[in-house]
Amino acid sequence: MRLSSMRLAAWGWRWSRPPLVGAALFGLLSGCAVNGGAGDTALIAIDAVAGLAGPSTLQSVALRAGDGTECATFDFAPGLLATAAHCASTDRFTLSDGRSASLLRRGAIEPLIDEVSITEADVAILLPSEPRRGLRPYRGALPVGTPLVVAPPSGGAVGCQLVQRRGAALLMRCRVKPGWSGSPVYTRRVGQWRVVGLLSGYEEDRNLSWAVHVSAIDAVLQ
Repeated sequence: MRLSSMRLAAWGWRWSRPPLVGAALFGLLSGCAVNGGAGDTALIAIDAVAGLAGPSTLQSVALRAGDGTECATFDFAPGLLATAAHCASTDRFTLSDGRSASLLRRGAIEPLIDEVSITEADVAILLPSEPRRGLRPYRGALPVGTPLVVAPPSGGAVGCQLVQRRGAALLMRCRVKPGWSGSPVYTRRVGQWRVVGLLSGYEEDRNLSWAVHVSAIDAVLQ
């Protein structure tokens, strides 16, 4: 099987992993990559709508681990932060909003297992020095083609589209950048932005990204 260049979306993490999708689906997805034209127009439109929601709705916070790893995090529930497990390289963190955090729980990532298992395990829960109100998760159905939005710590928003769901692993079509791991992923339901997961990694050669569904975050907290 052809290996795809897969990157965890934090500074300093990278490995090659086999894609989940088969050859036929890969051909379809490669033809749908967002490389200018109408695709960029769609991203701009989604970004403009997301921007109108305001920072209190679509937001994440920059996270820095003790070893210099830079990612994102967000208040998943009162007194609990969620981020990607590969960002939790130490047990102490500083946040861009002035808070600090400590590691509570972390998923175990093993690079030699399949893509779904890696993504589903890529969850860490942190305890912030100052609790704040959590975001509203959406745990309902997410059909293929659902519009999603990634809110990176640098501000703004990036529009994505759900391509495939395998368990708690979400494959999305969109461009993301290093340092965005742990950013919340949103969908819009009944006029409100609801968090459906967090960003885990990306395949830079195919403009595809992986996210962890909120069900995996729930499982870590049980």
